[in-house]
Amino acid sequence: MNKYLHAYASLEELSLAAGEQVIQYANEAIISRGIFRIALAGGSTPRGLYEVLSSKKYSDQTDWASWVVYFGDERFVPLTDERSNYAMAKEALLDKVSLKKGNVYMPSVHLAGPAEVAMEYEAQIRRSFVGEGSSMPRLDLILLGLGSDGHTASLFPGKAATEAVNRLVVESTPGVLPPPVDRVTFTLPFINAARHVIFLASGKDKQEAFHATYHGTALGSVQQVPAYLVRPSRGTLDWFVTKELATE
Repeated sequence: MNKYLHAYASLEELSLAAGEQVIQYANEAIISRGIFRIALAGGSTPRGLYEVLSSKKYSDQTDWASWVVYFGDERFVPLTDERSNYAMAKEALLDKVSLKKGNVYMPSVHLAGPAEVAMEYEAQIRRSFVGEGSSMPRLDLILLGLGSDGHTASLFPGKAATEAVNRLVVESTPGVLPPPVDRVTFTLPFINAARHVIFLASGKDKQEAFHATYHGTALGSVQQVPAYLVRPSRGTLDWFVTKELATE
């Protein structure tokens, strides 16, 4: 695994730089394989990136019709709810770029319970990779956020979802941070199979979690927080953070 740290003075600078990196990965994948598969994250920091990607600057910098979009996790809230990762990404990015119809895969949290939705979403993902001959599909890029408790996607400290081995998607019970709603989430093996993973994190409240994750130091009594376990086995790991978070 190749790991890189990029620190910026502001969220705006972070978003612009991350946008450049995403477009680079996208265009490399499209040239190499004719398709770019990306998993989006929720949260305020990723939103800044989506707004950059949907700006005029990138309208002709990539072939949006070759993008296939997934979601790394989702809450069981209405699709119009402000807490919905899909709702945020739809407003900030998906409705503003020329994606091909059918190229957005999302968990149907409005239709069934967590266990059923996780199984159905995993089946969706596997169908989108039919013919590629691998039991563990490889996304080109997975975007992740970081919680102050060290969680990422909806993988929370001490919860069963972090132990999943043979699944791509599992249900996830709430962690200690609000809102206390059920979720579905990518598993660590699926995340670690990706060609590239980008963490996006900002805010001094994430400082301890960042150091626990990036440097492997303890976060309170937790020795290995879920985000620490993100280690792409054959890929790159980029951290885009604001400087106050990375400061010792």
